[in-house]
This record gives sequence, C-alpha cells and structure tokens, in this order.
Amino acid sequence: MRKSRKVCLFVVEGMADKTSLALPLQNLFRHFFDPAHVEFDIMNGDITADYRTKPDTIIGQLGSHIKKHLDKKKLKFDDLIQIILVVDTDGAFIPDDHVIVGARAYRKYPFYLDDSIVTANSEEQEKIQVRNHRKVSNLKRIISLPKVRKIPFCVYYFSCNMDHVFHNDANLDDNHKVSMAENIEDKFRGNYKGFIDYLSNSFPKGVKCSYDSSWSFIEQGTNSLKRNSNFVLFLDLDGLSQLKQNVEK
Repeated sequence: MRKSRKVCLFVVEGMADKTSLALPLQNLFRHFFDPAHVEFDIMNGDITADYRTKPDTIIGQLGSHIKKHLDKKKLKFDDLIQIILVVDTDGAFIPDDHVIVGARAYRKYPFYLDDSIVTANSEEQEKIQVRNHRKVSNLKRIISLPKVRKIPFCVYYFSCNMDHVFHNDANLDDNHKVSMAENIEDKFRGNYKGFIDYLSNSFPKGVKCSYDSSWSFIEQGTNSLKRNSNFVLFLDLDGLSQLKQNVEK
C-alpha cells in the first residue's frame, strides 16, 4: 500500500511570487519540521481574478487546479495537511470611482497609486472595475472557507501585490520581477527569523493581530491599495502550531 506523505501546499499567483517565497519557506520548514516527515510544496496560478471563476464555482475550480498540480507531482489530496492560498489584493476592494482614467501618461497600465488605480482609457477603466468585482466576490466566498476537499485551508494576502510588500513598488516592470524575486531569495537565505520580522512589519498597523481583523481592514476604503500583508499570521507561532496540529492528526 502506498504510504501517505505530509505536505503543506502553497498556491501563489505568479512565477515571481513562487520564486520570492520558495527558499524562505524551505528554510522555515527545515527549522520547524523534520523534512523526512513534513514537506512543503508551492505552485502558481491566479484563480481569483480569472474571468472563468465565479463564487459558485471557485471551490470546485480551485480543487481541480490543485489536483492537476498534485497529479504532476505524483501526490494525492490525502497527502496534504494544509492548503495555503496567497493572493494579491490588486486594489480590488476599492470603490469604483477610485478606478480612474489617467490625466497624464504612466509607464504602464493599470498603474497602482495609494488611493486609486489609473487606467489608459474608459474601456480599460470598465475592465478593471469588472475585474475588481469578480475578485472581491470570489475572495469573499473563500476567505472563511475552512477546508478544500477536506483539507484545512486559509487565504493570506499581499497588498496591493507581493512586489509592493517586498520591493515597495506596486508597479514593478515585468522584466524585473524575477530578478527582484531572486534578491528576496538571497536576502533571506538561511534567515527564517529575518523573513518573519520583515513580514511582521508589513502587517496593518493598529489592527488586531487576527485573521478576521486583517481581512476586515483590507476590505475598507482604499486599504487594498496600501502596502500591507497578513501572511505573517501563518508564520507566527499560532499559525505554525495549527500546522503542527494538522501534522499530528
């Protein structure tokens, strides 16, 4: 009979996100868990903003998306002890009137400011508004979802994207994303404590250090454009304790 493995799976949005998180998470897992008993895996794919994804289908689509990855890795859902979805907020929770047409030229569109998303024209403005509504509806469906296919599940955010949190640039040029992600790898190589401290400083200021409070904050006004992340909640002792409980089950 095939022996079940114990794998914590992270689902991130893009390849650069995967590069940024892979090595720091590897260091963290090696410190807190025996690699012979607990593994971590990471995959990419942005499902919350996908035009084919709807609130009433997102759970099934997420499960199918993960299964394709597991099949490639010769893993099964029974091998998973937890699924962590890591998303960019992309400013999705802002009011529609904060998606504007630019009065001057920006180097790329959409362009993210602290209080608005700038688009090139009215057609792109409408597309971003529609994207925001879709992403918000999908996120609200899964933020409080306890399990996916019976596996413990939770969602953490980087706002307005991972580049914003790690590099203080919400509009990083695509050509620089991978090299900048590699810089994060180098910065926190063998330094899991520094990685945790760095993300602690990105947690919303003045907000109760809890999952629900962090999501309530990011949904208000233009907060989803501000530089914040609640990912440290997974990395703190409570999050790791929960993971250890899942390992022991």
